[in-house]
Amino acid sequence: MTERSRLSEEDKLYLKYQIYSYRYDDPWISNKKVAKLTNHSITTVNRYAKQGEKQIVIMNPQPRLYPHPDIKVTSLVFENKYSAFEELKKCPGIRYMCLYHGDWDIVAVHDASVDFTEIPGYVETVVEGLYGPCLTPKTAHTSWEQFFESAKDFLEQEEHIQKSIFDCNPRIPDWDKEDWEMYWYFVANLRRSFNELRKKTPISWRKYAEWKKSLAEYCTILAGFFPEGSHSYLDMTLCFTTQYEKYVVDLFSHMPTTPGFTRAGEYVLANIFIPKDYSQQPKVYNINSQLVDEGIISDYKDAFGFLTYF
Repeated sequence: MTERSRLSEEDKLYLKYQIYSYRYDDPWISNKKVAKLTNHSITTVNRYAKQGEKQIVIMNPQPRLYPHPDIKVTSLVFENKYSAFEELKKCPGIRYMCLYHGDWDIVAVHDASVDFTEIPGYVETVVEGLYGPCLTPKTAHTSWEQFFESAKDFLEQEEHIQKSIFDCNPRIPDWDKEDWEMYWYFVANLRRSFNELRKKTPISWRKYAEWKKSLAEYCTILAGFFPEGSHSYLDMTLCFTTQYEKYVVDLFSHMPTTPGFTRAGEYVLANIFIPKDYSQQPKVYNINSQLVDEGIISDYKDAFGFLTYF
């Protein structure tokens, strides 16, 4: 009997979680080393790593730059969000956009050159501020049952420590042309082959090693885990203010789907992926409601994202 046939579906999912977990801690760890650490064959790790990446169960590590003083994030309402979305695509200052259903219509990451009031159908700006650092806490569980149990314990805590986790000080990388070429080559996956890049651009291995070291100063590293694949969930964004950033991030890190956090000025934007199962959704909404009722988060808004542009 082969190792592949011996693995149950639960075993396969846990192996994918282990691959994600080791890559979260070390973006460049080899599958061979993961195989040794997990007591699996290299063939098995290669197979389920590839499968996890294809299904977006595993989101490979990605670098994201720390805040730049000229880059903002804005959530907006328009009379016709679809036509506004198309109009904004023509603006050269737009870096990223997402269409939403909910308390706002569009979220845009942009530079100062964009004047949203000139877009036909503009109604209001909901939130605007410096685009803060992006964070993905390490996912602690692989099931919703585990998350809801952990959330119950979290919400029963009588005292919460007021602590910020966002370093919002703008940083501009001291990079040359080759450094930027590497950033844009690896921006969607730090594990891409450097040799493939060298076929197009003759960057030295020494330069590559120095660039990797510089990431700690100029970037956060994102990584994600989604048991059924990221497209199997509803993409929900929460917007709020809080003095308990670490508590909120720690709470949602117990979700089996990796959340993403960033700042929009004084607001926190939390991107969570929730079940499409209607029996599970109210449990998530109830957690959000409890955070509001207990005063842990304030000025709460939310919306569901469904179409991106970048």
